[in-house]
Amino acid sequence: MNRNAWSSFRSFAGIVRRLLPGLAVMLMAGTGQANIINLTHPYTNTTIAAVIANAATVDGDVILVNTNVQTENGIVVSKGVTLMGLGQNTTIVQGATARSNATDRIFNVLAGGGAGIWKSFTLSNMTIRYGYTTNDGAGLQVDYNNSPYWTTTVDRVTFTMNDQHAGIGSGGGAIVQNKWPSILIIRNSSFSSNTTSKAGGAIYLRGMGGMEISGSTFAQNQAASGGGGLYMDYVTSGMTTIKNSTFAYNSTPGSTGGGIYFGGRSAFTGAVYNCTFYSNSATYGGGIFIENDIGTPGTVRLTSCLLASNSAPTAPELYIRSGVPTTISNCLAQGGIGGTGTYTDGGGNQTNVNAKVLPLADNGGPTLTCAIASDSPARDAGSNPLSLAADQRGTGFTRTRGTVTDIGAFEYGASAVTYPGTFIEVYPFNSGAINNTANLLITIVGGETFTGTDCSQITNNVVVTNLPAGLTLSMIRTNNGTAALVALLGNAAQQAQSNTVTNLGFTFLDAAFTLGNASQLGSYSVTNQTVQFYDAVAGGALAYGARTSWRTPPGTMAVSPRRTRSP
Repeated sequence: MNRNAWSSFRSFAGIVRRLLPGLAVMLMAGTGQANIINLTHPYTNTTIAAVIANAATVDGDVILVNTNVQTENGIVVSKGVTLMGLGQNTTIVQGATARSNATDRIFNVLAGGGAGIWKSFTLSNMTIRYGYTTNDGAGLQVDYNNSPYWTTTVDRVTFTMNDQHAGIGSGGGAIVQNKWPSILIIRNSSFSSNTTSKAGGAIYLRGMGGMEISGSTFAQNQAASGGGGLYMDYVTSGMTTIKNSTFAYNSTPGSTGGGIYFGGRSAFTGAVYNCTFYSNSATYGGGIFIENDIGTPGTVRLTSCLLASNSAPTAPELYIRSGVPTTISNCLAQGGIGGTGTYTDGGGNQTNVNAKVLPLADNGGPTLTCAIASDSPARDAGSNPLSLAADQRGTGFTRTRGTVTDIGAFEYGASAVTYPGTFIEVYPFNSGAINNTANLLITIVGGETFTGTDCSQITNNVVVTNLPAGLTLSMIRTNNGTAALVALLGNAAQQAQSNTVTNLGFTFLDAAFTLGNASQLGSYSVTNQTVQFYDAVAGGALAYGARTSWRTPPGTMAVSPRRTRSP
């Protein structure tokens, strides 16, 4: 296990005593800490299914899927474990070598324990693809038969190209939860190009359980019978909360709810906050369809949601069927609101206006989002009743830039600043000059720009700290204001490798940015940049006065007896 992976798991494992090769279980009997199971190729029988079934694996264990591609299907989950990959784009668990030859679903969460028992199953940091089933849930099924009840968490996972077709199933191209009263939690994840011949292109939820979705994107999923992205069919009661998420290009030809279908046969509660629905399609309710089949009607609340460029012959953005109490507040429905039902106007709504939403793109963060134009009526027209700290993109992208939150999952101007990290002395060393030929950039991701025009200096709008004496800072606006070319000019006054600076700091002022309010940008101030010096001499050795090495106490700067430099 590499150092970064180990660091990620310390909170789960405590002090690890030993790591066995292959199917290794880190044994910590009596510590009260979870075991970590290290799945490593190429060893015999190193399958996820075998690890879960192993008697040494117990509830609470963490299985590190430290492979690039793991081809496996029909994985039965009967224990409350966590499966953690090395990254959303690094670890791939696939049901087949290609989508065209997939024959089985990938994960099947089944009974294991007594009545009334709750267990937790978590998938994180991986991609799930090429699952196939004629039953329910090609990527993941949480079965409805018997106990225990499950809390299933999906965190930073991509479900893509999973297919549920024909057969006896209800649907769920990627995930189905048929168990009551189990809970499904989706965080910072992506669902793309999943399909079903039934309902719920990405997810089908049935029962009286609950679901929470946050910071996630549903794109280009397709269902034949409703809910291109998400289908909720509550048999009795249940609650779904969706926040800071995007539904784009999902479809259900000839049916209802291109992005989301909200429905049920009894009381249910649905709440959608700060979400974007863009270019989804259906016959009724291209963005969202809300109805109640029979029994006591459920309730739906839409708050600060953006619906734009969705398509349907009837009610392209939002269709509300009679009998479902629905409250809409601070929402923008570009094509209006339709259907046979009515809704309570909570105020701040806009209809039949051009929302000026941009196509799905990488605007920073772990998922794709739909940005809004600078003159979009969604700007500064929403609300933030959940007091969300960030928009869909997560840390560094503040949820409210200015005084009022924007409508939708994307906050205009909510941006993060990234830095080059290291400035290196030019070769041949011993000059104190920095190599500026690499065109080091400070960049802004998210829509904000540096003030001024390209090629203009912005140096006066940044405070620099711990800059070695003899060097001066230059920052020049470039790339239409989304970046600044940064250089350290001149020659540091006497340097050696021991004089390397690791706490060079930049703090941008409000005047550095077009929208001002520097403190609302992620990493607008850092103190972790490095200025790397070298001191090469004949023979390849490094000289520091009379010493052959020089150790710097924490928090201080080393000064060689032979050479000195002011910080």
